[in-house]
Amino acid sequence: ATSTLGPQRLVEEEASLPGGVRLRIISAHVVAGPLCEGVPGDLTGLALWPAPVALSAHVTSSLGRLVVGRRVLDLGCGCGLVGLAALAAGAAHVVLLDSSPEAVELARRNAAANIGAAGKAEVVCSSWRDGLPQLGKFGLVLASDVLYPSSLDGGDGSDGCNDGGGSVAGATAEVLGALEAFLIDDGEALMVVQRRSSAVTASLERAAEGILLEQVENWCSLPSLQLWHFRRRSQVEPSADAASLLSTLD
Repeated sequence: ATSTLGPQRLVEEEASLPGGVRLRIISAHVVAGPLCEGVPGDLTGLALWPAPVALSAHVTSSLGRLVVGRRVLDLGCGCGLVGLAALAAGAAHVVLLDSSPEAVELARRNAAANIGAAGKAEVVCSSWRDGLPQLGKFGLVLASDVLYPSSLDGGDGSDGCNDGGGSVAGATAEVLGALEAFLIDDGEALMVVQRRSSAVTASLERAAEGILLEQVENWCSLPSLQLWHFRRRSQVEPSADAASLLSTLD
């Protein structure tokens, strides 16, 4: 284990999800010390924040038709809760993807600790920005907190974002482009974002005008979270992917 993931920084708890799903999950303890956001050894993505917990509950409660028998990607998996919930809901195979070695360490431990995960969960340490054609295509991509502004904004879209290297519009285009690249024709993605920045909401709403993207209403009890449903169009040859459709947002 790495020094940043010493026993004093970890907590093991049972995630009780709809459908009778119970998972034992080890995550970073948010009150045991600083999470070092934005610096080497960042533990932010290793904690069980409301977004992945809510998405996991949604997956096990109402998404059997989307999950059962499908190959699923947990994009930016953190400690792996969302992907493991998809397995429990009937996914055929799940890839847990994160660029953080600490997150991958926890995801592997959590996959091994939960019955039924062995052989069905693949944990990959890499960035989704790398394209990763070797991973193949997926019928369903699940993502939570992959768009998270680094500071509150006044709604003008000019604030920084943790996954865009610049503007919220650029980050939105990059994430949706990745969803497009990872999905099979007619594949679907679910993305949960914090209602923390009006710029994120505005970028997604503008993107929805040009692609198959819509906000899901009344999906959980937390008003601070938004769920977006993305669908990849059937097409013989890729022509206008999400990133190109969103290029005008920059």
